[in-house]
Amino acid sequence: MRVLGPVLALVLLGCGLFVDRVPLHTADSASGACCILMYWVVDVVADPTFGTIDKATGQPLTWPARYTARRAGSEVEVLDPAGRVVLTTGGRYWMSPSEYLPEWVIGEVRPCPDCELGSGPL
Repeated sequence: MRVLGPVLALVLLGCGLFVDRVPLHTADSASGACCILMYWVVDVVADPTFGTIDKATGQPLTWPARYTARRAGSEVEVLDPAGRVVLTTGGRYWMSPSEYLPEWVIGEVRPCPDCELGSGPL
């Protein structure tokens, strides 16, 4: 019985160390500033190749470099460089780009379950 305690502690510790990482579509982004006049609202779903995609178009969402993703049950969580969850697939989000490389790199993202799908003034 005395061996069971340390073994159980090691198993539980190991569970926290092994996170099921998911590939995430990223791009180098020089700017951290967002353009609030340009935005779009999308339903975001999980994708095994890109991590996150726009449900309506199937296009991957492009995140700044150093963002990561991990599995959260059947969904994907996107984490900023500090490790904070900024998006979980399966929801509707308002997004503003930080820049356009040839694709939008997400600069700001907010849950917006009641927002109308589509883009804002360009």
